[in-house]
Amino acid sequence: MTVKRAEVIKVIGNLIKYGINMDNYNVYQCNLFLKELCNFINETTTFSAIYSDNKVTIESVFFDPIVIIELDKTTIHCIPVTDEGWIDAVFEIIKFMHIREGERREKAIKKKKREQEDNKEFDWI
Repeated sequence: MTVKRAEVIKVIGNLIKYGINMDNYNVYQCNLFLKELCNFINETTTFSAIYSDNKVTIESVFFDPIVIIELDKTTIHCIPVTDEGWIDAVFEIIKFMHIREGERREKAIKKKKREQEDNKEFDWI
């Protein structure tokens, strides 16, 4: 399945304009998400990130700020600071969210399988 170019542009524009609503997260979990995002950026990308006061600043390899990620209740806002290079940082944020969602889904599947195995033990009753 392919996605139209206009749809991608609209989604990225809405992400920048309105932010990312963190469904089913409370404020504490959103702050934990930002801290983990900061660690992910620092460990797996060429960017550097600083977590401070409910926000993450992503910097280029020359330590110039390019994106600021702020938390407003349970909405995460990605604010480009420069005209160039910010889209790469936003893609790293999306990549992190994709990895986290895959891990969450995998845990849910394992939990469901474990529950099914536990229920099989009592099938003879």
